[in-house]
Amino acid sequence: MYKREIPRNLLSLRVGMDATTLFPSKGIEESGPLEVRNPSIRLRTVYSDKDQSQVQTLVQKIKSELRDVFRINIEEEIDSRVTGNILTEIGDLAREDAKRPQDHRPIYLVVTEKGSKDNPSAPYYKIKSELLSNNILSQFVTTDTLNNQRRISSNTTFRNIALGIFVKADNIPWHLQMPITLNEQSEESLIIGIGITSVRHDIFSKETDRYVGYISFYNSRGVWKMMFPILSPVDKIQEKIQQSLQEGINYTISKEVNKLDVIIHYAGKDIQMEEEKAITETLTRYEKDTGFKINYAIVRLIKSAAYRLFSNRDNGYAPMGTYVNFENGLLLINTTGILGKNATPMGVNVPILASIKKTNLQSTPDLMHNIVYSVVGLARINWRGVNAFNFEPATTKYAREIAYIMAHLDQKIFKNQISLAFLQSKLWFI
Repeated sequence: MYKREIPRNLLSLRVGMDATTLFPSKGIEESGPLEVRNPSIRLRTVYSDKDQSQVQTLVQKIKSELRDVFRINIEEEIDSRVTGNILTEIGDLAREDAKRPQDHRPIYLVVTEKGSKDNPSAPYYKIKSELLSNNILSQFVTTDTLNNQRRISSNTTFRNIALGIFVKADNIPWHLQMPITLNEQSEESLIIGIGITSVRHDIFSKETDRYVGYISFYNSRGVWKMMFPILSPVDKIQEKIQQSLQEGINYTISKEVNKLDVIIHYAGKDIQMEEEKAITETLTRYEKDTGFKINYAIVRLIKSAAYRLFSNRDNGYAPMGTYVNFENGLLLINTTGILGKNATPMGVNVPILASIKKTNLQSTPDLMHNIVYSVVGLARINWRGVNAFNFEPATTKYAREIAYIMAHLDQKIFKNQISLAFLQSKLWFI
């Protein structure tokens, strides 16, 4: 057993003007975002009439963040005040907007009551699914946020909302300064997140009806490339994983690549032994069929409340990127902790317990170090907020929400090539 730390240069993020930063909010404020692909957007704000005055202030501050920090403009602004049932009226609006060309459809800024995201029947999932059914992206703000004086007086709140809109418009706010690899000889790396959730017939049933989930692909700098949604009968899940994994690799890697690193993250018990076998068989077959050399590692991640990493500093926090190698493929990783001179996260510092389930490489300290960087690095790539501290990597963070949203979608969507391409190519789950 031994302890190591990820060096500071691996924690740095690249933003605009070729600048680097440890703190994304400060970095984009000073240097702008990394890449503005779409400098103009259309925005439709949907809200209840009782929240009108607060929403007007909200929208003005979000517009200011989009213009001054993220360097994009609102080309068309649509105000949609709802007097009846918000789900019904959003459905009507979405069907009208769906008549527009895809690149002329607005992003919806939806202000609604807060519901538990642990409840798959919450209004959030129903509204999100209704909009996705019409190939429309959305950013949500709860009325709790509007009524919370501390949050509504903080620029970070509006910056986070603006960030969500910015990335949904296909823009890139930041990425890792240094690439993630397994082996120095490889020419390209893919970091892949897999999340699979079983859906029962009803809340009282113990029998699994089907599986829903995703396979999400990121490049070596942590930039999201695409996602394959999964909707599968119980007896077809391994086959569906194999098909989506192969198609995703084909779509995301460069044509000239001959040596490829693949790091796969999954959370908790999302993947069983049969699925792990299906993944390794797919990678082995892909290597044989293409002539590529593929190095891979499959890593299970658990947010571990049973462990803590402490230091002898006054505040007790260990630095971000500190990890303990228990050997036998087991790692305890500090994805948050002290950053820079003395910045620390809010609350309890809960580490990630990583278990290397399968790899075709020899277990060495360098391999463990590279796998740790894949976890810490993807935790730095959380485009949902500008906070520098995130417990979970982007590869697994959104697993539950993606599954709940997809469980609400009409199964016809998965057979419609236009709708399926939309789900694959847009950051609708951020």
